[in-house]
Amino acid sequence: MIPELGHFSLILGLAFALLLASVPLYGSARKDQYLVRYAWPLTYGMFFFISLSVIALGYSFAVDDFSVAYVANNSNSLLPVSHIILILNFQYSLKLRQCGAGMKGHYYSGYLRCLYGPHR
Repeated sequence: MIPELGHFSLILGLAFALLLASVPLYGSARKDQYLVRYAWPLTYGMFFFISLSVIALGYSFAVDDFSVAYVANNSNSLLPVSHIILILNFQYSLKLRQCGAGMKGHYYSGYLRCLYGPHR
């Protein structure tokens, strides 16, 4: 149940990110300060739901829930806690960067190409 809640919170984080990209921009185009002021609450919502999804992923790592594909591919039952923390830190930074809280897009795509190689 926890992985499903994490997946749902990640979807909600994506929805907040899409709203964050569109609502303040629309408000700026219409010169409506009320819509522009939605930027901060939407940012907080996005941060909250993405953080909640990372916590759910951490819980899946902690209890060795191998029904989650990411946990099954990157963990085993003998993995030390320090490695789990490093995996979660890497995942959290990637998720935040995908939503625009980190590097700019063109730098990030170059970072991913260096990390995973070219797309096929």
